[in-house]
Amino acid sequence: MLGNTRFYNQSIRKTVLTFGTIFNDIEIARFNAEGTLKDHLKVPLIYAQKEKYINRTLSDPTLTKSILTSLPRLAFSLDNFTYDSTRKQISTLRNTNYTNQEYYSQYVPVPYNFNFTLSLFTRNIEDSFQVLEQILPFFTPDYTLTVDFIPWLGKTYDVPVILTNVNSSLEYEGDTEETRLVIWNLSFTVKSYIWPPVKSGGGLIREVDVYMHTPNSNVSIIVTPDPLTANVTDSYGYTTQIIEE
Repeated sequence: MLGNTRFYNQSIRKTVLTFGTIFNDIEIARFNAEGTLKDHLKVPLIYAQKEKYINRTLSDPTLTKSILTSLPRLAFSLDNFTYDSTRKQISTLRNTNYTNQEYYSQYVPVPYNFNFTLSLFTRNIEDSFQVLEQILPFFTPDYTLTVDFIPWLGKTYDVPVILTNVNSSLEYEGDTEETRLVIWNLSFTVKSYIWPPVKSGGGLIREVDVYMHTPNSNVSIIVTPDPLTANVTDSYGYTTQIIEE
C-alpha cells in the first residue's frame, strides 16, 4: 500500500499483550467461618468479549458446578481505537539505527488511543471486592508502562493506561433470588502507537562539505568524524577544516 512492500511491526498485538500483562498475576484468598485460610486461587485471564463469555457460562447445563470451578475469572477485549491528534509529532522525524554496516530508519509512530474493556466475573460479592482492590489503587486514573515496541531501535516509549469507568451488573439463571454471576466492567484507554515501515539502505555520512561564496573570498568548511573509521556506537569527535580561497 502507498508504494510500500508488505510490513508488520505487531504494533496492535503488542499493545494488546501489554495491556493484558497488567492483570495476569491477581490472586484471591477464601476463609472459613473461623477465619482459617480455606482456599487460595489465581484469577485466570482470557482474551474474550464479555457477552460471549456470559453466554457460554450460562448455557452450561451443569451451571452451578461450572461456575464454582471456573470463577472468579477476568476477560478483556479491544473494543476500538482512534487516532489521537493531541500527541502527533512532526511527521518528518525519524528513529534511526546503524547495525551490520547498514543504516535503518523509521518515521516516528502514529499515536492511537486503544479502548479496552476488562470484565470481572465472580460467584459472590466478596471475591469481586478482593480483585477490584488489587486493581483500582494503581490507577489514579492512569498507570504508565514503558514498552520496547521496536527492540532494534533501542528506544522505549511510555504508554499511559487510563481507567475511565467502573460499573457492575448481575446475571441470573432461573429464580432471580439466586445470583449466578457478579460482573464488574472496567473501561480503559491505552495511549499507544502504530508503527510505520522500516527503511534500510545506504551507509554513514563520513564527510560534510559546505562551500560559501562571498564577494571577497570563497570558503570551504569540511567536517569529518574523528577517527574517520568510527561507527555510530563508538566514541568519537569531529574535525573541522576551514579553507579560504
